[in-house]
Amino acid sequence: MNVKQWTIAALSLALSLGFAGAARAQTGTKVAVVNVGEVFMKYEKAASYKAELEKIVGPRKAEADKLKNEIKAWQDAMKHPKFDPKDKERYEQAIVANIRKLEDMQRQVQAEIGKKQETQIITLYKDLNTAIDAFAKANSYQLVLGYGDITGDLFTVENIDRKMKGMDLGSTTPLFMGAGVNVTEPIIQTLNNMYRTSAGAGAPTGVTPVSGTRP
Repeated sequence: MNVKQWTIAALSLALSLGFAGAARAQTGTKVAVVNVGEVFMKYEKAASYKAELEKIVGPRKAEADKLKNEIKAWQDAMKHPKFDPKDKERYEQAIVANIRKLEDMQRQVQAEIGKKQETQIITLYKDLNTAIDAFAKANSYQLVLGYGDITGDLFTVENIDRKMKGMDLGSTTPLFMGAGVNVTEPIIQTLNNMYRTSAGAGAPTGVTPVSGTRP
């Protein structure tokens, strides 16, 4: 092989290696992240579940507030300089009675909503996984990570402290996200489309993710 032939062969090899490297780079892992807290705040089914629980808790809340206000009023009265010491035992018994009523009410409410709340949480989490799975497959994502963050000012001391504690415990927190990495909004839209379809014309036969095709 002469010098010219060797040079052509070397260039061909270099170009083929370069193209192979570019192909590998283009087919690398495609990653997305989802703000799970924001998803559940804006998911319409989650809002309907919350309303269901409030219907159960609401009437009891008014009664609980009344009992708490009475306790506070009696405690304040006992601190007044003109409070008659003869009434102390009667006031203390009334306060204890109200505290017991509050404890009984809390147990009753928890018994009523405990199982329902558990079922709701499981259902919402399954819905989230279904939507993410459909969206990821339709848009060629190999990895989707969930995280929790507020939707307001990210740089408050409380939020920074929360994130630092999470990282200290070994969790991962996104510190930078390029364009297209945060797919929270498309996931919310996908979930709400699923919910509206299910509530309207019966359960859908498949999930059509936003910006994707039916799997």
